[in-house]
Amino acid sequence: MWTGIDPGTLDRYHTVLVNGILLGCYGFNIDMLRLRSGQPTARVAGRLQTDRGITIVPPEAEARFPRMPVIGIRCLCTSRVTFSVNGDNLTFSLSQPS
Repeated sequence: MWTGIDPGTLDRYHTVLVNGILLGCYGFNIDMLRLRSGQPTARVAGRLQTDRGITIVPPEAEARFPRMPVIGIRCLCTSRVTFSVNGDNLTFSLSQPS
């Protein structure tokens, strides 16, 4: 798993069928860290609540899925954040309401 976390240490909520594969959904929230000089600091800028959990794709099935982690729309809505993508500059930003 790209985060280095063992899925066996997470609470399993339920399973979903994705691309013909039955996958587990696990309790997990995402801490967004502030960057300084392009490196993450220990300061948490915000926490994204995943609501129904995250789906973990096992290594043997990775060829059937995108290679990069994807933050789901439900996670962004549950956390009440604004997600902006700038394709010209190849950048994105997340912001929470004040």
